[in-house]
Amino acid sequence: MKTEFQQQIIDRLRRLREERNFSQAFVAKSLGISPGQLGNIESYRRSHKYTLKQIYELSRLLNFPLQNIFSDNPGSISDDVEELIKQIIRYQDDKEKN
Repeated sequence: MKTEFQQQIIDRLRRLREERNFSQAFVAKSLGISPGQLGNIESYRRSHKYTLKQIYELSRLLNFPLQNIFSDNPGSISDDVEELIKQIIRYQDDKEKN
């Protein structure tokens, strides 16, 4: 199952999606997943969760600072975190291609 922290992140992203009137279908298509998979991610009863790459893409789609997704106190997270996450995503993508 999801940890409490993972569910908090998912809930925050769901609320942002809803505030911007983005449907699950729209967001799922933007992420390259099915609406059903997005529904499973947002469900409390399912163990599905976002990948780091999906969270990064959602922050861009929702026009919401990445550090604000991970913290209630965004000033406590350095701006360098975004660059680190980009590098981790690049590493994961490169690893999957080989």
